[in-house]
Amino acid sequence: MNSIHDPATLIEREDIQFEEKTRSFDQEKFEALRDRYDSIAGVVQVGVVNENDDVLLLGPDEWVPPGGDVEVNEDWVTAARRAIDEWAGIAVDIDEVKLVELTNFHANGDDETQFSAYVVTFQATLANDNQEFLDEPTTAEDLNHKYVSDGEAVELAWFGEMPKDVHENHERHVRIFIEE
Repeated sequence: MNSIHDPATLIEREDIQFEEKTRSFDQEKFEALRDRYDSIAGVVQVGVVNENDDVLLLGPDEWVPPGGDVEVNEDWVTAARRAIDEWAGIAVDIDEVKLVELTNFHANGDDETQFSAYVVTFQATLANDNQEFLDEPTTAEDLNHKYVSDGEAVELAWFGEMPKDVHENHERHVRIFIEE
């Protein structure tokens, strides 16, 4: 896959799932989210799959597909490759778009105050035969110095079935890659 500059162009494609949803937050959380999304173009998630169709997830407290922000005017495919490089320190080939989501954010009790943002979920494969990473995925060098939650380091692991402790907001994203 070469490039995507506007995820809205993917909405009508029959080979790509599209979902629109509405989420409401208290005013403080809504403002924080709006500030975040005002500074980026959207968010990418990447389901890296191996030869066994296992998917690479980020954890350990609640497992999610790795991903990251899309900078303003950045190509979405480039952002997906960059996100995996930042999390895992590996190169991937972006194979296809699996899901485009348009989320409409509202402040509780205020239907007039809203904004929308895209999330694009890609499927990818390793760009080269990295048997060591396939056997035991590791995070990018120095990643855990940046992202440590409650004293626990970030972990990567392959999953062939739905983990019990998948993040509730990402269950749908993980399910795309794990067919039960």
